[in-house]
Parts: sequence; C-alpha cells; structure tokens
Amino acid sequence: MAQILDYSAGYPGAENVRRMGFAGVIRYLRKEGSSRVRPLTAAEVADMRARGLGIALVYQHVSTSRVSQGRAAGRHDANWALSQARAVGIEPRAIYFAVDYDAGPGTVVEYFRGACDVLGVGRVGGYGGFRVVGHLFDLGLIRWGWQTVAWSAGRREGRAHLFQRLGQISCGGIRCDVNDVLKADYGQTSGPGSDEEDDMPYSEKQLEDVVYRAVHNLLIDAHSEVPGMGAGAANALRGILAGLAGPDPAEFAAVLAGPLAERLIAAGALGITPDQVADALSGVLGQFGIAAQQPEREGSVP
Repeated sequence: MAQILDYSAGYPGAENVRRMGFAGVIRYLRKEGSSRVRPLTAAEVADMRARGLGIALVYQHVSTSRVSQGRAAGRHDANWALSQARAVGIEPRAIYFAVDYDAGPGTVVEYFRGACDVLGVGRVGGYGGFRVVGHLFDLGLIRWGWQTVAWSAGRREGRAHLFQRLGQISCGGIRCDVNDVLKADYGQTSGPGSDEEDDMPYSEKQLEDVVYRAVHNLLIDAHSEVPGMGAGAANALRGILAGLAGPDPAEFAAVLAGPLAERLIAAGALGITPDQVADALSGVLGQFGIAAQQPEREGSVP
C-alpha cells in the first residue's frame, strides 16, 4: 500500500520523501492569520514535482473551531484556500478542510456547504474522525475523504481516500504523520495515481513565474519571526532549478536573472531591499555558476 506524509514543522525535502519510499505529501496551505505552521511554498511544489511525487492540499484555519461557524465561514475559507493554492502554482483538484477535533458531525455541515458553494463538491474534501467524514459523505458535501485514527474508535470509513495512522516518523529531520493511500487518486495534483494530465514543458514565462514565487517566498520567510523559517525555505529551494531548467540550465538562469530581480523589487515584500533581492537571486542562480544581474538601484520600480 502506498503512503504519503503530512507535516507542518518544516520542509523535509522531496528527495528525502522519495528516498524513504513515500509516494507524495499532503500539505497545509498558508493560513489566514498568524500561525507557526510552515505552509506549502512554490519552491516545495516544484521540488516535489521534479521528483515525481504527488501533492495534495489541506486547509485549516488558525481557529480549530472555525468549522463550526457556519456557511459564510466556509465560503470565506474556501476562497482563501483557493487563492493560496494558486499562489504556489496549483489549480487544485481537491482541497481537504480539516476538522481537527472531536466535533459533532452536525456542527460542521454548514461550513462544508459554504466550501461547496465556492469550489463545487467535486473539489471539496474533509479531514476528521470516522463520524465526521462518514456524515459528510452521507450528505454529499465532500468528494474526498481523509480519515484520522483519532476520534474514530477503531472504525474505518470505507469511502475515505486517505487514512492518517497513529504515531510519527522523522523525514529530513522533520516530524511527519504517515497516511495510507486507500484510493490511488486522492485529489493529488501530480505523481502516481493522479488523473491530472502530465505536465507539459514549461514555457519561459511559466518558468519565470515558478522561480519568482519561490524566491519571493524565500525572502518573505527569511523575514519571518518564526525561528528557522528562512533556513527551511532555503532548503526547499534546493534542486528547484535543476528540475525545471532542462538540458541548458545556464542559459535558462541567465535569461531569468534580470526579470526576476525587477519583479521581486516591485513586490516590495516586507520592505525587502534591492541588495537583499540580489543576494537571494545570487544564491539560487549560483547553482549554475551564473551571476544574477544587478538590478537598477536608482529609485524604485513602479
């Protein structure tokens, strides 16, 4: 039986996931509000895809009880989750919404109705114990089910796509939960079992977009107050260009260096300076022995 990992404390790296024999990951989308959870990044997406691993998505609000707050809350969170998936380069086939406590099944129904209003039931998944997942399937409010061993009293929901096991393992120095893949297609965007069409070769513009998001997130995370965030993002970037650049990575890097610098400065994330942009680009592009073009320092990019 294939298995995938979920984790929230850092980025173990796709090569470590693959080496340990896992088929993919299910990852948290960036939360709305302050959180210590390390969310999925564009760099991590590229890293996983470059190694043929599946990526599924889960969203959980900073307030665990959010799922009991009704239809409007579900609509809002679904819109937020969709925007965060697209921000890392994924048009989601499924987003699992987490019921991460022993909730009464009836208390979360309206929240999932709201999620379906935005995404359509075909893209809505639910995470929770036996009763919650089963009830949502019974009402036709989820297409995808992820059951946890917690709050399940040893019972198994036969319609579930994933089952989260008891206990954790270490992968790349990060504590991870292990999940059994019960159905080959669990809404993942790539990797074995996905119904998603094989990725077409990236155009130059698409490549620029992917690397832009990766470096942009690295710069944001490096300024985060969460200890080690910058180091984790940097580790996630390793191998991204090698997986995307194709047979001539040097030419690829040289073409992108200038446009990336301009876009990153224009974003102005958290007061990032041109010098910091240049340093980040140099670190990424330096893998190919290419010096990042120095952006203009007179004034700011409009």
